[in-house]
Amino acid sequence: MQSEKKMIEKLFNNKILLGILLLALCGPYMLTRDMEETKHIYEFVTTIASWAVIFLYARYGKITIPAVWLFVFLGWSFVTRFFISGNTLSYYQVFLPVAAMALLIELAIIYKGYALLDAVAVFRIYLYINFLLIILFRQGVSGPERWLLGYRNMQSWTILPVVTLLVIRAFWKFGKLDIVTVLDLMISLITLIVIKSATSWVGAFVYLIFFCISLICYKKRKAIPGIINLFDGLAVSVLFFAGIVVFKLQAVFEPLIVSVFHRDISFTGRTRVWDMALQYIREHWLVGAGYLKRAEYIKLFPDEVFQYPHPHNYFLSLLMQGGIVLLGIVTIGFVISGIRLWKNRDCLAANLLLAFLLSMLVMGFTEALSIYMCPLMYPMLVISMHAEKLRNIFTISEGRRKR
Repeated sequence: MQSEKKMIEKLFNNKILLGILLLALCGPYMLTRDMEETKHIYEFVTTIASWAVIFLYARYGKITIPAVWLFVFLGWSFVTRFFISGNTLSYYQVFLPVAAMALLIELAIIYKGYALLDAVAVFRIYLYINFLLIILFRQGVSGPERWLLGYRNMQSWTILPVVTLLVIRAFWKFGKLDIVTVLDLMISLITLIVIKSATSWVGAFVYLIFFCISLICYKKRKAIPGIINLFDGLAVSVLFFAGIVVFKLQAVFEPLIVSVFHRDISFTGRTRVWDMALQYIREHWLVGAGYLKRAEYIKLFPDEVFQYPHPHNYFLSLLMQGGIVLLGIVTIGFVISGIRLWKNRDCLAANLLLAFLLSMLVMGFTEALSIYMCPLMYPMLVISMHAEKLRNIFTISEGRRKR
């Protein structure tokens, strides 16, 4: 048993192996979704990598609160998909690698596999290749306005979590932003500006504000103000959802919507799909429709002008997929994360994770944040639930640098 424990500890301190695992579990959207030539190859690789991680967790893992939450979230999603449509293949293909990534994080925390934090540097490959493709092929590669990280509205859902992890890695490893990480930030910012996505602009702006506050507080050795927390962010998101999606009060913000973001007050037709989604939810409020694919949403939301591959709102998406039960499960996940992040608000890593989650809630106002479009979101939520462990990792790292 002792030899097995040493073996698993050695495994989770192998940066190269962990880097390969991360690339296998979280492939770029263009290669895993858009291109048939690479899609099935990646599915095969991802399946092997996912089951390897799941086997390791089943053999060497421990039951933690984040792990229990993850199993409940995935379990309910599976139940609704199975009993409503009977088709679990699409669920399997999408949820398996996300579950494996979250469990990989759990294992790394249990066995102090700090090399996993170092291994996230492999994700910068995506940032640079995506940026290069955008510069060389302005119209898109795998389709109109589609590059390595997907459609322009989707870019920020990979860029922001990757940047968050890279900055956390830099401060853990060097105690500051190194030159390469500064370059990562610059490339990411330019990418988000060039793609001209209003959703990404708003999300990046919110992220940048809290990112700067986090760095300022870190330099001053102070905790961020208590008013900046995930609970208030969640509450504001719910109020905006009720005010605009349900009660249609967007006319109040018409000058901002039209002059700044160059959109009409229907949010480019989104109000129509919100109405259709709300009508469906009223009839299936408890369990929703299960996890739906793009074609299924388009059929469910017929429209003469637009094709709607999802409900274009995070809360509506959750209600559509799993009803009020799934919305409650996800809310509990945010509450757990919010408590852990608030208790560790004097830790830079916790505050950067908070900045990311707040930006995602903002972007979730007009986008569904479907798990296949932003696969890093829920693993980041699991990391947030371990905020106190990140504090310990940073404390150990600071102690080593001082010596």
